[in-house]
Amino acid sequence: MTSVLLSLSAVLAVSALSAPAAGAAPSADRPAGVPAGWEAVDAADLARINGAADARRAPLAEGDAAAAEPELLAVQSVANGRFAATEVNYAAPNTGVLRARSAEIGGSWESFAFEWDETTETYALKSLANNRYVAVEKNYTGSAQNVLRARSTSVGGWERFIVYYNESLDR
Repeated sequence: MTSVLLSLSAVLAVSALSAPAAGAAPSADRPAGVPAGWEAVDAADLARINGAADARRAPLAEGDAAAAEPELLAVQSVANGRFAATEVNYAAPNTGVLRARSAEIGGSWESFAFEWDETTETYALKSLANNRYVAVEKNYTGSAQNVLRARSTSVGGWERFIVYYNESLDR
C-alpha cells in the first residue's frame, strides 16, 4: 500500500471518553460524549475516507518500505487547525509528547501509522518521529494527566484509540 499522509481532522478518543460535548446524545451505536454525526471508523472505513480525500504525500521515514507499511496519516486539531507533532527533543518526562503545533506536514514528526486491531476494534498510533506507540498518561497527575505521548515499544490498553469521522464536515 502506498504511504499516504492525510490532512484528517480526526477526533481521537480513548475507550473511556472524557467530558461529554454540549448537545451530545448517546445512542446505541455511539457512546455518551460523542456528538451526533460523528461515527467510529474501522479499517475499511478509513481506507474509504482516504480514497475519497485530498491526500498529501510526504517523505517516508528512512528505511521504510512502502509496500509493507500500515496506513500513514497525520492528525490535525479541529481547535487550532495545526497538525500534531511528536516532540522528540523535549527533556524527560516529556519526551515524545504530542502537540498540535505544526502548520503543515513536514515529515516524520507529523506522521503516524494507524494500525488496526481486529480483535479490539481499535487503532494503535505509531509515531514515525521516534517509532514509538502513542500512550495516554493515565498515572500522571495535574495538567500532565491524560497527556498523549509517543513512548511505548509495544501496544497495550493505554495505546488503544477509536477514530471518529464526521462525513458532513469531512473531519
